[in-house]
Amino acid sequence: MNKEDILEIITRLASERAPSGLEEQRGEIFKKIVEGIYTTKDLKVKTDKLGNYFLKLKGTSGKKAIG
Repeated sequence: MNKEDILEIITRLASERAPSGLEEQRGEIFKKIVEGIYTTKDLKVKTDKLGNYFLKLKGTSGKKAIG
């Protein structure tokens, strides 16, 4: 992923209207983008009770996970 790809993602997310409390549509766009990036690793974006999206990636060290 290069700088242009990252800028395109940021622009796409920033251009989606998402007033406080109504961020679901932007979240779905984020979910599709991230799943598209990580399709080769077969990772899924998950949602918590508050509607936050997250993705678990395996680390390379034996240290505890962040979160």
